[in-house]
Amino acid sequence: MPKKSPSKTDRQSALLGLLADIRAAVGDPTGNLMQDELVDRCRKLRADNELLSAANADTKRIAEQRNRMESALKKIAWIARTVLQ
Repeated sequence: MPKKSPSKTDRQSALLGLLADIRAAVGDPTGNLMQDELVDRCRKLRADNELLSAANADTKRIAEQRNRMESALKKIAWIARTVLQ
């Protein structure tokens, strides 16, 4: 038996539910933002996420460099102790 297509009302209800979920996810659960403000909030959140991702990548690279430097300094200290003994 073929699956029945959702009615227009069902589709509209689903879309309203989706919009409510999006509003809640971006911090506007009561629907105070106008449509253009909601879109702007979503864009800002995406831009903020991209900045945070870049900052996290930079932090990881800095930590890796720090670990390499500490390792090199330990080797230098060991060599210095060995030579000076």
